[in-house]
Amino acid sequence: MTAVVPQSFGLTKMREMTLPEGWTDDRNVTIRKDRTIPELTIAVMKVLDEFEGESAIVCAIAEDFGMTESDAWLAFDRVQGGIIRALTTQPGNCPDRAKDPLAWHAFHLTWETLPPLHWCRNEGSLAALGQLGMTPVGRSEIEQPEVRFMNTVVT
Repeated sequence: MTAVVPQSFGLTKMREMTLPEGWTDDRNVTIRKDRTIPELTIAVMKVLDEFEGESAIVCAIAEDFGMTESDAWLAFDRVQGGIIRALTTQPGNCPDRAKDPLAWHAFHLTWETLPPLHWCRNEGSLAALGQLGMTPVGRSEIEQPEVRFMNTVVT
């Protein structure tokens, strides 16, 4: 990781971090040649959805993908990491595809399911509402109760 020097006031400065002895920033795992990282990502997400306990998930994934138990634990952790990063709704939280492929795939699979921010304000969502047979109603089109203050109608 490199240090980012702020160009103007208000930008955050990132600190360079050294990893503890024996740790690595490489989060790749080894799987059977007939399986893929996207398949592993989807499999972990599916068993997380059915959640039978962490140990059961790790054992099932290790067996199904022909991987070591420690790699299965890493896969379990990294898929969850990608999901959590996507749930922040910050595109900048996308993991590095080369160093953390499981988190990267999980991030993108989760990102695709997130509702767009301010969905009621963009043209795409208005078109989607139209396809559903719905018409967006503006505030002025909603019948408002008459409000009186000292016998004067307030609009």
